[in-house]
Amino acid sequence: MKSWGLLFKMFSCFENGIKQQTPNNTIDLSSLVKRIKHNPQKNLIEKIRILRKSKDQSYKPLKEKLSFVTPSCILKARSLNKSNFKDNFISFSGYLYFDIDDDSNVQELKSRVISTYHDVISLVSISSSGGGILILVKITNQISSLSEYENIWEHIRSTIFDAEEIDKKSKGINHPMFISYDSEVFVNYENETYLDTSLIQVKKGISQSILYTINNNLLTDTLSVLQFEEVLKKIKTRTEVQTDKLNVDYQQVDFVEIRFPNKIRDNTKYNMYTGFIHILVYLNPGIDPNYLYSYLYYINERYANPKMRIEKLKSLFLFVYNSIIGNENYNFYRVRNKYIHFSKNSQLTGREKKVIASKLNGKIRQNASIEKILKAKEDLFCEGKIITQKSVAEKSGLSLITVKRYYNTEKTTDIPTMIEIYNSPTFKAKYNNIKEYDFLNRPIEEENVNISLQEN
Repeated sequence: MKSWGLLFKMFSCFENGIKQQTPNNTIDLSSLVKRIKHNPQKNLIEKIRILRKSKDQSYKPLKEKLSFVTPSCILKARSLNKSNFKDNFISFSGYLYFDIDDDSNVQELKSRVISTYHDVISLVSISSSGGGILILVKITNQISSLSEYENIWEHIRSTIFDAEEIDKKSKGINHPMFISYDSEVFVNYENETYLDTSLIQVKKGISQSILYTINNNLLTDTLSVLQFEEVLKKIKTRTEVQTDKLNVDYQQVDFVEIRFPNKIRDNTKYNMYTGFIHILVYLNPGIDPNYLYSYLYYINERYANPKMRIEKLKSLFLFVYNSIIGNENYNFYRVRNKYIHFSKNSQLTGREKKVIASKLNGKIRQNASIEKILKAKEDLFCEGKIITQKSVAEKSGLSLITVKRYYNTEKTTDIPTMIEIYNSPTFKAKYNNIKEYDFLNRPIEEENVNISLQEN
């Protein structure tokens, strides 16, 4: 069997309906997305959806006329029986295909799936008949056998998508995916998953759970829950920023932290926990992974309602952790620029810190808008063009409302001066009498929890 080759991450495309056996060409994910957004068979698809919704079975022969791809592989021909498999199979595509049928509210289903699994899925689209959704998951494994492919598919279905009613027919290596019409198809070209498959075992035709080797720093499925106090002493849950300021500092830092609400809802756990694992590995390079797993375990025990089952939690941790450690091309991309940082020795209350940060960040965003407006005016003048609020909005890329708000502002706010005021030793005693800072009396929302700061 050929493995990946030059056609890796491509799909065989069939333009003339389900009875066609030989593909016309191969297309990549980008081309598939364009086809879904601007499908030339749009009118036929809309007719199919109307008929299906009215329970008119005549939609089925019309659906068979639609173009389709084989999302899991590239083929010379669709027939893959034992006698011609080697001749007709070219390569795995690098994607796994999952199909969920739901007649109740397909838009709601699509939104929920995107919200829950957006860190994993590569594509989500309403199906061609409108009775469900299509999902593609990108993997980086070099699969060498059909059994490996089937075990990975089953593993993802039973761990990541265990709460979903996945159509098991979509596991078929040559199963067709009709090219749908969805102007708001979801796509993420960066998401990818790695699974170690070296110890996959197939026993009596039944897919077994994927095990993880200790080679290449990958974990086995043996994990220990350590003492909570020991875990908090050992791990970092946010980027540490050093400052010698009394209260607050202003500096651009690549920042990341773990934050979550007091109650983690059921439909958010998978996505949230996946993000936590990525952050923990990034902030704690080289640490014993049992500390990271223990932290996740305590979050699940104390804040999840309902809790994720322990066997699923362990499986999820192994799955995500090994996808990070086992992928030499992995890059952490969840960092954000943070400008406002408070001293560990600050005497400000949590409420005061939040409102001061809100005020400063608002001024930073305001400055950025003002600078874009001034730059747009200068560029329009140099180009000899008429300077109007509309032309400035088009040139700067800002909304017309924002341009109108700051159009006559010629000077940005002096952030360092504000910082020095906040760091004055007498600031806390004076701020209630200073009109500039009476914003501190405004009500604010309840803060999220960070388990590294509290143990309740």
